[in-house]
Amino acid sequence: MTHFIPSSHPEEFRTSGLLAYAPHNPRANLSIKDVVFEITNETELTTDTASDSESGNELLDLSSQSCLQQISPYFDVKRTVYGGRGCFASSFIPKGTIILKSDRPVGSSVAKVFKKEVCLWCFAYHNGKSMKHRLQSKIYFCSEECQSEFVEYDNDGTLTAALISFDDAFAKNECDVEDYEVPEVFDESAIRKTWEDIEEWDNKVSRMKPTKRARFLPKLTKDDYAEARYTISVVHSMHQGLSSQVSKEMELFHTLESSEPQKVEKYPYLTLAYSNIFKFLRLTCPESFQKFITPQSVRDIIGRNLTNAFGIWSPTTTDDEEREYLGFGVYPSASFFNHSCAFNVKKLRELNTYIFKTTEDIQPGTELCISYGITGDETLESREATLSEWFFKCGCSKCTLERA
Repeated sequence: MTHFIPSSHPEEFRTSGLLAYAPHNPRANLSIKDVVFEITNETELTTDTASDSESGNELLDLSSQSCLQQISPYFDVKRTVYGGRGCFASSFIPKGTIILKSDRPVGSSVAKVFKKEVCLWCFAYHNGKSMKHRLQSKIYFCSEECQSEFVEYDNDGTLTAALISFDDAFAKNECDVEDYEVPEVFDESAIRKTWEDIEEWDNKVSRMKPTKRARFLPKLTKDDYAEARYTISVVHSMHQGLSSQVSKEMELFHTLESSEPQKVEKYPYLTLAYSNIFKFLRLTCPESFQKFITPQSVRDIIGRNLTNAFGIWSPTTTDDEEREYLGFGVYPSASFFNHSCAFNVKKLRELNTYIFKTTEDIQPGTELCISYGITGDETLESREATLSEWFFKCGCSKCTLERA
């Protein structure tokens, strides 16, 4: 079990009076196993396990959240003694037991550079070869079966329309990260003012004729592209409601805590990125999506990704083969596993499904923990370097013993 040791030296990016827009995408810079990204909760040193970023004032009554207790017959989601929630074995679980299968994400995104090489539906990747099957020549699939399943999932065509509209607009409004100029002083009041300005912008644009709105499209970077496409897919799930194939996952999604406040506190410039994503979707998404596209909803959707996304990496045949970061997806049913470097549950990805299997016999009441990108064989220094991307140092029994 782990605890967080908050960093006292957050990174700073400063150039000639401006905070340079650094592309914050630690997923793309890690050549590690499939991981849960960006756990940003910072708890006291007395805690034992990485929690799911809940604040004490916002903890929900778990007994009233029946969806949490229906995730798996093998474990219950309970409050931990150190804060937040965790998964605890409800009975004895033998080694090698599959305790959870998360079939589809509520939202996902393929990195722009791989959009032609990764199947949008199952995330298949064929060593850099372009997918042969296309929807309206712009959305790529590995097979007719995947394309048909996507069309069935998008039964009214709104997701297809939203993705194509977004891509067409992005092609004309793409920018480099250096084009985002952020004032050197960008504190909490500046962040709050940015979102107040967005509200005014939204009211102004709403009164305009659709033909005049295009000139108000902001610029987006490739990293913004990934976050925006993920947001579109979540909005589509919201739009479908109970008829969605992921309706149960969506119910769990709404119980997740957003890490957006912690994220922008460390990287204030991301406020501009997130506000531009809102503007872009506000101007390009279908009308039926618009009631789900508000400044707060976009912030929440992105914030839940920061805490809970699982990576989509290219497959490898050897342990030392470098992996390509292809994208990410959010699987809410799997978001309640906490981290331990001495983990007792291993996660495996089979196309668009995540499988969680015990690595040892589990006694009743034991917390079930996965690894946030740690194999367990690394040195303490190597593990700390990897986990620093999630803003904490691990305090599990393994790390504590090695530090001592």
